[in-house]
Amino acid sequence: TKQVFVNYATAEELIPLVEPLLSDRGELRVDVRTNSILINDTGVRVAQIESLVADLDTRTPQVLIESRIVQATLNFTRELGIQWGFDYRASAATGNPTGATFPSSVEIGGTTTGSPFGTTGDNFIIDLPAAAGTGAGGVLGLVLGSLTGAYDLDLRLSALEARGDGRVLSSPKVLTLENTPARIEQGVSIPFLSVSAAGTQTQFVDATLSLEVTPQVTNDNRILMTIVVTDNRPDTALTGAGGQPSIRRNEATTQVLASDGETIVIGGIFTRNITDTDNSLPWFSRLPLLGWLFQRSATTDERRELIVFITPRIIR
Repeated sequence: TKQVFVNYATAEELIPLVEPLLSDRGELRVDVRTNSILINDTGVRVAQIESLVADLDTRTPQVLIESRIVQATLNFTRELGIQWGFDYRASAATGNPTGATFPSSVEIGGTTTGSPFGTTGDNFIIDLPAAAGTGAGGVLGLVLGSLTGAYDLDLRLSALEARGDGRVLSSPKVLTLENTPARIEQGVSIPFLSVSAAGTQTQFVDATLSLEVTPQVTNDNRILMTIVVTDNRPDTALTGAGGQPSIRRNEATTQVLASDGETIVIGGIFTRNITDTDNSLPWFSRLPLLGWLFQRSATTDERRELIVFITPRIIR
């Protein structure tokens, strides 16, 4: 009887592999506490089993996965808006329209905010401005005419064009054994309420960016990797009955072969969202050539691309 210690493998896993070498009177037992195999057989058989265990009990290589995840975003927004204002005031100074002592004045203002005539509020009969303000966009105001001081017609054009480039870079690293999945994940968990006969329960749905790599080292020191990249993002434009956002899912799965220290690039998760919005005054906006004077238009173009760089390194 001889006790053979197993260092890197599990003794129970090796039993089916060495058992065919036993003679008819041979016996194998496993000591779980010491992770060893007790061999009871002839000297020749014991030597054969011991040699096979030594060949199988090799150290599993470790692989360091270095990743760089780049999220590139390009935003473009263009808006064009217009505001028409009209004021009319007839009084003793501009001509009494009634011919009577009371009332002595008439006032008409196209106010969308509910402000009375004569206040500091703008009196717009068409109020479709672009989102222009301090540090963003531009506004041009024109007074088109005034008749006897009683009639005022003014026009305000507003325009906005914005462009933005964004990049989010993360460089996570993880060390794993050969044929053991390594997973890197970051994001949020969104709560969802579900109502049933048992009451109201809260369930969480993950909206995360994850990278999962399963490496395998070949005999020529190259690394075969199975890679799964998942990009799940909350979409506030599509909501459920309780107001919870939906989840946009993007996933890429591939298998690549790389040398030790070589960097591979995974891309192709590309999304583009174009939104056109038009607000207009009924009928007037359909006038040929002049219709643009009675409407507001906005265009938003958002492009997003996910690029993953992976560099595997064998650690012995």
